[in-house]
Amino acid sequence: ESMAISASADRINLTDSTYINNINIANILSSDSLRFNVKLSELDASNNLDLNGVIRFAHQKPAFINFDPSTIIINKNKWALTQGSELKVSRGKWFLQNLTLKHDEQTVLLNGVLSNEESDQLNILFKDFNLSSLNGITKPLGINMLGEMNGNLEINSLIIVKMYKKIELLCSIFSFLCYLCD
Repeated sequence: ESMAISASADRINLTDSTYINNINIANILSSDSLRFNVKLSELDASNNLDLNGVIRFAHQKPAFINFDPSTIIINKNKWALTQGSELKVSRGKWFLQNLTLKHDEQTVLLNGVLSNEESDQLNILFKDFNLSSLNGITKPLGINMLGEMNGNLEINSLIIVKMYKKIELLCSIFSFLCYLCD
């Protein structure tokens, strides 16, 4: 037996100028798994998400999240979430193994543990990453990103104020423009 659960919202405001339209979440809950579909924004929007997958769980064991083919559009560019990427959740920690996002030659690779413990570490590798990909998030804040980034970002905690241990990022033609308005 299974139970279907759906929820939707017309809009969620993240800040005064950053928001998400048309949020739809559909789930099918079975005895040992949750099949999910998360849709954010209209399909023809310059940024949207259609994320599909399954969460497998058992008593006293970690939850394993596997991703099915999904569509991630950032600034009208289609990014692929590599199948076989693994995400495990256990005791307040997120374990990421080879979670990879790709668009053309651009790659963002996540490996490690994300938690509020300073001893845990998440590594984010950027390869040929075009910073303008972030403009959908930063432009409403008055920040226009340009350039290409290669490097590794190490995050040691989500909650502790000292969030990073070491950042090694190489950027070609990095430009940070911020416009202040009345």
